[in-house]
Amino acid sequence: MSSDQASKRSIKKTKKLLRELFAFWIKWTGAGWWTIEIRYLNKKKELKKGVWKYKNGSVVLMKCFPDWRYVRATIWVNLPQCALCSREELESTVVHELIHIFLNELRSKKRGHEERVACTLASAFIWVRDQTMREEQIAHARRRIDK
Repeated sequence: MSSDQASKRSIKKTKKLLRELFAFWIKWTGAGWWTIEIRYLNKKKELKKGVWKYKNGSVVLMKCFPDWRYVRATIWVNLPQCALCSREELESTVVHELIHIFLNELRSKKRGHEERVACTLASAFIWVRDQTMREEQIAHARRRIDK
């Protein structure tokens, strides 16, 4: 199998995983009442140089463009870079970008504070989900013992 075929398969699986993560987290962040378009970018002309890199040289995985006036958002996904990430990193990034939908109204010229709040809230949402799952597993085990 050529390296192109391998990367296409990886991108296909990554896109499937991202669709599942977005479906889950749009619901569980409460963003489901927004109209959200996810644009999966894979072509070189779509991934222009400079647009997908931070000033420090690190690569941008996703970008969120919310328009709170019309309750709409578009999230652009850099598929080739996402294909290189772990599931945990993708999940954290998905939640982070969805949080930007809610924070956008508060945006100032300097985005550092918004980024910090988005990171904190994304971690909090994932922590709550993980904690809930652990508690549900414990409750399920107790029910089995009590039978």
